[in-house]
Amino acid sequence: MRYLLTILLLIAANTGTAQNMQAIHGSPYAGSMAIDYNPAGILNAPFKWDVTIIGAQVKTMSNGFYLDRYNLLSSSDTVYVVGKDGYYSRYAHASATINLFHIRYQLSKRSAISVGGNVRSYTNAVTSPLYYSDSLTFTGIAARNLNTPSLSAAATSNTWAELTMAYARVLSSNTFGRWQAGVQLSVMRAISGAYATVSNVQFESSAIPGNSLLTNGYAQYGYSSNYDRLDSNNSTFTNIKNFMRGMAMNVGVSAGIEYVRYWDDAGPFIEPRPDDYNWKLSVALLDIGTNTFTYSGRSAQAVGVKPNTYASSLENKFNNIDRAEGLNDSLRSIAQSFRNLNGRFSLRNPTRLVINFDKQFDNDYFLNAELQLNTNRLHNTLHYNSQETTIAAVTARKETSKWGVYVPLQYTTTGKVWLGLAGKAGPLLIGLHNLSWLFSKHGFPNGGAYVSLRIIPGNRKEKDNSLACPTAN
Repeated sequence: MRYLLTILLLIAANTGTAQNMQAIHGSPYAGSMAIDYNPAGILNAPFKWDVTIIGAQVKTMSNGFYLDRYNLLSSSDTVYVVGKDGYYSRYAHASATINLFHIRYQLSKRSAISVGGNVRSYTNAVTSPLYYSDSLTFTGIAARNLNTPSLSAAATSNTWAELTMAYARVLSSNTFGRWQAGVQLSVMRAISGAYATVSNVQFESSAIPGNSLLTNGYAQYGYSSNYDRLDSNNSTFTNIKNFMRGMAMNVGVSAGIEYVRYWDDAGPFIEPRPDDYNWKLSVALLDIGTNTFTYSGRSAQAVGVKPNTYASSLENKFNNIDRAEGLNDSLRSIAQSFRNLNGRFSLRNPTRLVINFDKQFDNDYFLNAELQLNTNRLHNTLHYNSQETTIAAVTARKETSKWGVYVPLQYTTTGKVWLGLAGKAGPLLIGLHNLSWLFSKHGFPNGGAYVSLRIIPGNRKEKDNSLACPTAN
């Protein structure tokens, strides 16, 4: 039990894994990266084309541990990982994305396309309320949780590469504003998948003082078969080639619609630039799809517990496990029913509804508000879903096409508030999700960072305030 719970949390805490450059959500200068919040947003850029050469980001959070006296400004050579003892529900979430060569091109004043590549990864882990401490043995953990009806935990890890293709066009327009919509197709190739769940774990007192009986439990875990192909005797190149061979292909979809409201004093003969608006409101459903994996031969399910399984006996069975075979052997020795899993399993992508409102003020000031509603639910018995970790965000920014300062305030699914900061200078954008990474002594791992490098054409379209000449009929 202790081994499984530790693995569930460490999987999530140590996996660098989302598609969330929060600072530029709603920005007309997001260009090819507007698909991060709505495919229709690629129509708002005031330039003919742009190329995001590379982008990367990572976001992590956990309430189970922290890095003591460490931040990005510290000069300490030693970092201490400190676990948080106590009785509570634990979580660990991580997400990351690498963006490669995202190209946006404006076909006309009413349509645009974009293509690009991503490598994306999401890891989520949760537990039911339980008492846990790194210093306790199995016997100690069992004794501290005797009054807990049942213990449970779950984790998923979903990594894939994708080629994205988006198309957006103006549906209708008048002197007040325009309606536009966009859709993105993603051709996905699964890279790595894993899940684990532990549930209905129950302990009760025994006749032996200080020792408890494990009376019930269920465990199931699976991971993708490409891990079975790794061989320490092979070269790194051979292992990578074997790891990527034969992985499943799937298709994902994102779609959105957006209303752009023009300024009230816009003349009837003036066609505003794409970035010249009073406010805009968009709704998008992102990342609809799943990744499919073939079970590793070591994936397994264990149901029930054999009689007279004492907590003290679990120490020898689980404490020194470092391979899946050892875990299987130990579970087989205590489970009433044990079987290996075969066939395929699927992990859902982090599907979510994103509602974004962007308001433009004078002198290049903007205010953006966003709501993200996950359609995938995470709870302590779930083992097939991935999920984003932001519920709501408000971002104040001052920006032009060449520079910008962004201050995003995020509210997470775990009830935390993060104050971030980002800056843009020419082609470079750098941001932090949570400033505690800079200043707090206990900020890690709760936060994240992102960076992108983008090329924008020099012949940026200028606003034309001249009146159109009337045409004789």
